[in-house]
Amino acid sequence: MTSRFVACILLMCATPAIVACGPADQQSAPAPDKLKLIALPLLSWAPFDIAEAEGFFSEQNLEVEFIRLTRPSDALPSLAQGDVDIGAGLLTVALMNAIAGGARIKLVADKGHLAADGCTHSALLVTRSLVESGALDQPDLLRGLRLEINPLLPEAFYTDLALREVGLSLDDLEILTLPPAAEPDALATGAVDLLVAAEPQLSLLEKTGNAVIWRRSEQVIPGTQWASVLYGRSLLDERQDVGERFMVAYLKAVRQYNEGKTPRNVEILMNRTGLAEELLRSACWPPIDNDIRVKTGSLREYQEWAVSRGIAERVLTEDELADHRFAEHANAVLGR
Repeated sequence: MTSRFVACILLMCATPAIVACGPADQQSAPAPDKLKLIALPLLSWAPFDIAEAEGFFSEQNLEVEFIRLTRPSDALPSLAQGDVDIGAGLLTVALMNAIAGGARIKLVADKGHLAADGCTHSALLVTRSLVESGALDQPDLLRGLRLEINPLLPEAFYTDLALREVGLSLDDLEILTLPPAAEPDALATGAVDLLVAAEPQLSLLEKTGNAVIWRRSEQVIPGTQWASVLYGRSLLDERQDVGERFMVAYLKAVRQYNEGKTPRNVEILMNRTGLAEELLRSACWPPIDNDIRVKTGSLREYQEWAVSRGIAERVLTEDELADHRFAEHANAVLGR
């Protein structure tokens, strides 16, 4: 009989709670639940980066794979088809129509809204030359100018509202669509006259000296839910407990994010995004409520606008649009 075996027997007798000895008999922790999360290079994705860096996902026994994309439009097919579990972003016309057509996708948490007294993280920019020409004071001179925008995104809605303030509409401008990487050159060369940008692209374009903010989104549509966390069928129906645990980790990260531009938060985002410290400290970090509840009522006017333009099928009901139970669970676990 080996000394190791004798020691094991003695320990078992002395401490009944110990039920295994040696590596072969050790009790292993349950394998983490795996999730796929779509991520984009925008500052409103910061809480996800914080949750990963601080181990909040691991605390909930989750292993989250970040699927990095560059365009929000690429996210919807993957979420609708179940190739990923979690998306995030704007309520686009494509998303509205997909939900109206039966896609099992819901808005489940706040990921950035337009606080009336908050900083500017999305804005309508114009070229500096346009400002210096005085054309902004003569609306008729704006007719036919080139606007870079995706007409199927909410940015088109608030741009249309901004144009109405000077007696114009989207229909009075020439609409162009460019990839974000092409926007700085387009502004510098005059290939476009106006465009909408969100952080960090907004700050990067301002720093070129070729663009000036004309209308700020939070002034045009204050209080609007700008971006949301989205769950697909997997978490809504099949793995609800996993969806609840993810939301606890997310809420914990949001509350750290809301501590502001602390050294730790800035360090995490520098490492995760590759953005310079100076840019992160000067850029607007989108407001996210500490209770992360989606403001669905603020989205109705946008939906009505999309329907009126014939690009959306219909206005969605509250139940079709959102599922608040995951945010409520997270608040119950962490306290309000």
